[in-house]
Amino acid sequence: MEDDKTSKLKASIVAGKIKTLSIDELGGPEVYLANCGHLMASEVISPDNIQFVVKRINAKEGFSVIVYGEPSDSDRHGLYKISRFVENGERKIALIDAVEKNKIIIINDAARDERVAYMREHIRNKAIHSLAIMPIGIEKIGWLLVIDKADGEKGFSEFEQKFLDACRYEMSKKVSNWINSDQERKNKIFHSFSILQALEDLLRNDLSIIKMSAKKAILSAMLVDVKQDLETILIHTSNLEDHTQSLLDYIKYLRPVPMEINDITCGDLADNFKNITEKKFKACFDETCRLTPMKVPAELVHFTLNKIKKFMIANGKDELEVKIEVNTSRIRFDFICNYFNDFLLDKDINLILIENLVRKFNGSFVIGNKKLTIRVPIYYSASQLI
Repeated sequence: MEDDKTSKLKASIVAGKIKTLSIDELGGPEVYLANCGHLMASEVISPDNIQFVVKRINAKEGFSVIVYGEPSDSDRHGLYKISRFVENGERKIALIDAVEKNKIIIINDAARDERVAYMREHIRNKAIHSLAIMPIGIEKIGWLLVIDKADGEKGFSEFEQKFLDACRYEMSKKVSNWINSDQERKNKIFHSFSILQALEDLLRNDLSIIKMSAKKAILSAMLVDVKQDLETILIHTSNLEDHTQSLLDYIKYLRPVPMEINDITCGDLADNFKNITEKKFKACFDETCRLTPMKVPAELVHFTLNKIKKFMIANGKDELEVKIEVNTSRIRFDFICNYFNDFLLDKDINLILIENLVRKFNGSFVIGNKKLTIRVPIYYSASQLI
């Protein structure tokens, strides 16, 4: 049993880490909350028997979905299975109270507390004697972090409850700020692209006329200098036409409309990088995952990968490579190219557009020295999501 001074020191260190962890670098709020849950459970609450889950919730529709759990046993936790707030007429009182009251619900005697009667069998099987249900969010609750205690003294001490409150405040503030800034960025992007879409008719019509006129003039031109000038006009007009079409393609996928979620496999993803003749491009992934289906916005993901591939081929000098890694909640892509560096972010229009494609499907986008990393969340159902 640790002394009070040691426990307080550990709690202070954990709270500091929770405050400094980067949601973007970790790949989104759910990975951030999973890291926080592990820190809290392993260092302060239950270091000898770490048990916790992160639940994504939809309070309006009245359901939750477990997106992460430790120990990492998907059968035990029921990862990505929808769980209703009210099932078979039974209300999940502790969970509902945490969401509606926006406060931590402490269950000191899990075996007898009627608020968790709906999970009595799970409590008994895992020898859980106490648990804390922590709502995450300020204006809107988006997640619940549930920490179990199966070892040590029953219940949560006053010190532990203050620790949980302090951590919840930091997590809620950080996640809410991230969501607001991410939404603000999306709103700006959608506004910008609505303006581009309005220009589409003007651009396309004029470019077509100029291109046709230049072709006719070239055929009838006798003077060499005039013909060369016209050919230059034609080349640049064709380039403008290509750029316009590329922007229109981006507009199609960046509009604020629902995304269709479909099954995709590692093999499907790797196929985006096959049969490339311009440069050597290597795709690496775990062959055992080749045929494993994953639910993602497949069309949008394929389009994004294709844009990254074209960008790397156009700018990279050395061998190009993509590494694909899959776990239960996300797909990670590491793109290796000598052209990538963190100074390009917000400077290269193509990367800005690609980043916003990634943000569209709630992924993460991190660029560094010779590497671009994106993470694609795996969805739990094939529903229409925005």
